[in-house]
Amino acid sequence: MACFPYYIDIFTVCCFVMRDFWNSSWNAYWETGHLKDSSSPTDSSILKLLELDYEKIKMLYWIEVYDLVKLIDRQFHLVKKVRWTDQQISEKFAQRSAHQILEEGHTFYMNPCLDFTMSMVEQLRSSDKIQNLHFLFELARDYNPEYAGKEVPHFALQFEIDSQIYSIDFFSGNNVALRKWPYEYAKQNVERVFLLPINATLFSGSDDFTAIAEKVWMHFDKSFLIPQIKKLQSDNSVENFENFKHVNQHFSCQIKGFDEDNYFDFS
Repeated sequence: MACFPYYIDIFTVCCFVMRDFWNSSWNAYWETGHLKDSSSPTDSSILKLLELDYEKIKMLYWIEVYDLVKLIDRQFHLVKKVRWTDQQISEKFAQRSAHQILEEGHTFYMNPCLDFTMSMVEQLRSSDKIQNLHFLFELARDYNPEYAGKEVPHFALQFEIDSQIYSIDFFSGNNVALRKWPYEYAKQNVERVFLLPINATLFSGSDDFTAIAEKVWMHFDKSFLIPQIKKLQSDNSVENFENFKHVNQHFSCQIKGFDEDNYFDFS
C-alpha cells in the first residue's frame, strides 16, 4: 500500500504526457488549425477530467472528449451570440450560408441552432477523421410553456469517428450535448414529428438552408419562417437579452455515453 501514491503520481505524469502526444497528433487532422489556440479557456477546464478518476482515463477518451469539446468551445468564439435589430432578424434569420455566418462572426442569441450547426459542419468536414457527417433537420412538437405543443424546427449534427457514432446538439441557450450515440433532442418535453438526415457531401458551405433543402429534399417555402421571425421580433427586448447574458455567462457541455457522464462549464 505504501507504493500506491507513487503509482498514482507516475500514472498522472503519463496521462499528461500522452494527452499532449495525442493532442498534437489529433491537431494534424484539422487543416484549418481550429484546435491550435492554446489560450482557449477550455484547456484549463478540461484538465479537471484528470481530477475525477485516474483509473477511468483512457487515451481514446482523450481523443473523443478533449478535442471535440475544444472544437465546440471554438465554435462559441467563432460565432458570437448578439442581439440583432428587427430588420436584421428579417434579413438574416435562417437565410445565411455557413461561410457568411463564419465571416460575419455572429448570430442572433435566440434560436441559434441552425447557424451554430451549419458553421460547425464546416469545421468538422475539414477533418479526415470525421466520417458520415450529417446535418440533421428535425421537426419537433414542443410542450414547454413558451411553445405549448406547437411544432418547431431544430437542427443538430451526427458523425462517426472510427465507426463510432457521435452527435452534437446546441439544444438550449448555451447548453450543448455531446453524445456517444445517435442523435436525440436533448431538450426536455419535446416529441419528434420527423427527422431528416442530410449528408454533408451533398451541399457546401456556400449554401444557405433554402439551397440545402432544395438540393436534397424539396422546395422550401420561406413563408414557413414568417411566424418564427415574428415571434423573435416580439421577444427581442433589451430586458430579454440582458437576462440571456446573465443566465448564459458560460457554455455548458453535457458529455454522455463515454466511460463517465460529465457536465462542464466554460467561460
